[in-house]
Amino acid sequence: MPHATTQDVTPLSARLRKNARALTAAARRAARGDAGGIHKLRVSTRRLRETLDAVSGYDDVTRDLRRLGKSFGPVRELDVARKILAKSAKRESWPAVVVARVDEWCARRRERAFEDARAVLEEFGPKEVASRLRDVAAQVDREPPAAVAGRIRQAAKALTDAIAEAGTLYAPAALHEVRIAAKKLRYNIELSPAGEHAPGTLRRLRGIQTVLGSMHDREVLQQFVQEVATEARDLGEMATLAAMARTVEAACRGWHGKALRLLPGVRALAASLAARAIRPRDVARPARAKRMTRMAGEPRSGRIGRRRTA
Repeated sequence: MPHATTQDVTPLSARLRKNARALTAAARRAARGDAGGIHKLRVSTRRLRETLDAVSGYDDVTRDLRRLGKSFGPVRELDVARKILAKSAKRESWPAVVVARVDEWCARRRERAFEDARAVLEEFGPKEVASRLRDVAAQVDREPPAAVAGRIRQAAKALTDAIAEAGTLYAPAALHEVRIAAKKLRYNIELSPAGEHAPGTLRRLRGIQTVLGSMHDREVLQQFVQEVATEARDLGEMATLAAMARTVEAACRGWHGKALRLLPGVRALAASLAARAIRPRDVARPARAKRMTRMAGEPRSGRIGRRRTA
């Protein structure tokens, strides 16, 4: 018979091992400046941080992962901005000269950001960290942490609060918090036993992440276009850049409209998860008590057991 907490051990340790491998592979690509590798590196650091939060005693690793992911954030934003710029320029027929100016500005900024991020990566030591994460996974197998059900409820409550705080107005900062909260809830659900939640749950969370992510990416591009405009000296170029910024903002508001149609359903879903009652199988039970030789005069009920805790 499996241990009472086996349902939590397998997802946690499996995720740690899987994302440790993903971290090592992505780090090699990121070191070369590969855009896809940089994206996967940031995703693996976020997933690992959320998983390690369920295991106590590894704050230093979590801190290093956060620093690494954050260092590549500007590089990732610039990669995405340049891609959206190219697609928007083709669709809107923006002047090629002005588009090239914005793209060159982003490329220079990206080069500087990448050099800073690569220095952090070289200090990080991906292979060593991945090896330590595998050790953590082995420890999780030996000493299972408490069930993840409580973490899911906390993350769900955080998402409902973030949605309520954002309201219905176009408030980029508040909506970005909703996106982060949805991501955290999804990562925690993925740590729960297979089949624990309906497929539609993760699909809805991915959906709102995609919509809010698309909105955020265009907000970043709008900011970059406006920064280039502040450096322009030609009135015609300034006017073109201002028009480009307005077009990008209109696209942001279009994505916001899509988000508003999804958010009520996401909030109801999160509220349901947050209010979910604790069931017996969601709670870690004590390990089977070890039998010990009874000493003379010891009561028959005398046993010594050890409760497995995180």
